[in-house]
Amino acid sequence: SIDCIKRLQSILTILKRNPLPLHAQMEQKQRLTNLEKFSNSDNGLLIATDVAARGLDIPNIKHIIHYQVPRSTELYIHRSGRTARVEREGLSIMFICPEELFLYRKIIKTLNRNEDLQTFPIDSTYLSNLKRRVRLASEISKLHHQVAKVANETNWYHKAAKELDIELDDNIRDVEKARTANTKDTQKKEIQLRNELDLLLKHPLKYSSSLNISRSYPLLFGDPDQLASRRKNDMTALDELKHRS
Repeated sequence: SIDCIKRLQSILTILKRNPLPLHAQMEQKQRLTNLEKFSNSDNGLLIATDVAARGLDIPNIKHIIHYQVPRSTELYIHRSGRTARVEREGLSIMFICPEELFLYRKIIKTLNRNEDLQTFPIDSTYLSNLKRRVRLASEISKLHHQVAKVANETNWYHKAAKELDIELDDNIRDVEKARTANTKDTQKKEIQLRNELDLLLKHPLKYSSSLNISRSYPLLFGDPDQLASRRKNDMTALDELKHRS
């Protein structure tokens, strides 16, 4: 959904991942700009709705992440088909929460599979640090949204009063003062959490895989393009899966 994309964009931006959104509420010019940026990036991150992504043919996409389980098998095939184009290899990963399990089962049945899709191997050794970063980013996003919402509502009151050439009554002014005080507390909390997250993001996540390969995941650390240029030998998730199979 578009709301989900906006939420993910906010969280991933706070995590310094430079996501590029693609949804129907965007102007066509901005959509084309984001597609061009993604196509020209070696380490791009595109977050798209099914409607906006329909018919896209972008070369060299290695990973497709189904953040929400597709509502139909057709959508699953279409999404997954954005990778592994023209005899190239690609990896499609689906996140499944308990509430979406019935959708996954429906896809498996329609595909006439006798067994589940392969479970992608995950090392739990670094998950606690990863969760801490994501939880901080999520909380920062919520606080930032609260501050922005109050500011927008306050601006609306003043704009409406100006257009009607009237003064705001005392009750509204009192409410504004109280909300302003609360907003300052919220902003202080947001700054505190941002500082805490920045300290964490200065250190890349590290873990030792079952292959005894010690390396750093640059997922949540620094500028993605700089990291990509410095880490040409890092394995992709597809490479990892091959080695573990």
